[in-house]
Amino acid sequence: KANRNYESHSRIVVQVAQDDSGPFAVAIGGNEGNTVGRNIVRLTPTGKVKQRHASPYIALVRIVE
Repeated sequence: KANRNYESHSRIVVQVAQDDSGPFAVAIGGNEGNTVGRNIVRLTPTGKVKQRHASPYIALVRIVE
């Protein structure tokens, strides 16, 4: 970690679904206030992560076997 003020965490997608607001991914994440939690990540109509202005996503890793 090059910058001690940079806080980051990770999430693992466990489900992809759609509701009245559009597609989303359900992710379980750690290192978020020293807890583990479940989050909704909104997706674009083509299934890509919809970027947000506050606390933007900086990376996405997809594992293909």
